[in-house]
Amino acid sequence: MTGPIGDFIGNGVQIFAMASPGNITNIYDFDLDQWIGQGPYGNLQAICKALANSDFANGTDNLGFDLTLQGGLKANNTIKTDPDSYYLSIVTEQTTQGWLTPHHFPDPLMNPVLAATAAYQGVVVNFDVPPIPGWGDPKLNLHIDQWRENDGAVSSISQRYPFTGGNHPVGGQGIFNRPLIRRGEWYHEKAEDITGRSFNHLDVGIGCFTDHTIIAAHKNLYGKVYSLLSNLP
Repeated sequence: MTGPIGDFIGNGVQIFAMASPGNITNIYDFDLDQWIGQGPYGNLQAICKALANSDFANGTDNLGFDLTLQGGLKANNTIKTDPDSYYLSIVTEQTTQGWLTPHHFPDPLMNPVLAATAAYQGVVVNFDVPPIPGWGDPKLNLHIDQWRENDGAVSSISQRYPFTGGNHPVGGQGIFNRPLIRRGEWYHEKAEDITGRSFNHLDVGIGCFTDHTIIAAHKNLYGKVYSLLSNLP
């Protein structure tokens, strides 16, 4: 949670603070008393400083760590794929690889709110030190070039199924028009392949409030999902 991730969260806190004058807790209570006590409240700089020095930021018991490669590896090794459950992953993406470069860039449909983070993920350089075992092997999907495609918030490759650790059987690519969906196996398919329209991270939930062209894609997608679920044994 320190470094770039902490800076990102700090900027988010500042946005909340700028939304209204006065004590920040009048806008939103982050419920961080168990980490930083009650003293810093009302002072934005003191909150950020206390967080940076807390076990919350330097430890692994937080969402920021869970979203890292290391956190994903830990979760994938801990959480088991249930042999009696169906696993269907619909992958979202809205970036395109540039000419003569492995980098990805936001598509014109990308929500402006996500454009900067989409561009950052698309051009981020490789790690100086391997973050997890096997990193750098393209055959294991653990090369940075394979993680550049994204939906503005999440790399598309990581939306498919758990693969950086643990035993998680994969049924294959493609969910619909498949003769059999088996329990205990992961199936994945891109939203664009299903609907003919790409989705960014916000399109999944609130996109229809900002872009009415996606309403038809939503109806198409969820109609197919509901039909499939209703016919699973």
